[in-house]
Amino acid sequence: MDRKTMRTLIIDYRNRGKTFREISEILRDNYGIIRDRQAIQGIYNRAIAKMAKNESVNNYAIVSDIVNLYVLGYNMVEITKLTKEIGEEATYYKVRNTLTKELEYIDEVRKRKIIQAVECIQCGYNLENIKKRLEYKGVYPTDKGLKDILIEAYSIIVTNEAINELAKAYKYLKDKDVIKEIIIKTGLNVTLEDIKSRV
Repeated sequence: MDRKTMRTLIIDYRNRGKTFREISEILRDNYGIIRDRQAIQGIYNRAIAKMAKNESVNNYAIVSDIVNLYVLGYNMVEITKLTKEIGEEATYYKVRNTLTKELEYIDEVRKRKIIQAVECIQCGYNLENIKKRLEYKGVYPTDKGLKDILIEAYSIIVTNEAINELAKAYKYLKDKDVIKEIIIKTGLNVTLEDIKSRV
C-alpha cells in the first residue's frame, strides 16, 4: 500500500472512532502492514497537520478513493457512484479532474497493487485471496482491473526468473556474447548489466 492511501485509511478509521491500536491491528490483519500504535498516531498527526496547510481532510480522502478505485479498474461513472458508498461523494467532474491531475499518484498506487499481487502469487494465494488483498475499503477489483494487475505481476515474475536463469548461464559460460544473443533471441527487455548484478 502506498503512503497516501495508508494515511487516508488511518484518517478515515480515526474519524470513525477507531483507536490508534485498533487501526494498527486493522492494517496488520487486512493489509499486512505492521506499525505500532505510536507510529499510527504519528502518521495521523503529520497527515492532519499537512492537510491543514494544503487541503481539507475530505478532499484528501476523496482523491485517494478516486485513484484507488481507478487502479482497481473502475471507470469514471462507476467511481462517481462508488465514492458515495465508501465515503465522501465525488462528482463526475471531480473524478475526471483528479484522474487528469494525479497521474504520478495513480502510477504509485498501480505499482503498489502490482507488487502486492506479486507477493500474493509468490505466497501461493488463490485468485479469491488475491482479490481480497487488493481490495480498497471493501471494494474488490473489476475483472479487467484484476486481469491488468495480474498481467503486470506475472510479467515481473517471469522477467525475474529469466534474469536469474541468464545469470546462472553467464556464471557457467562466462561469455557475454552468448548471453547477449540469448537476450536478443528471447526478446527479453533486460540488459547484460541486469544479469551481471545477479551473479
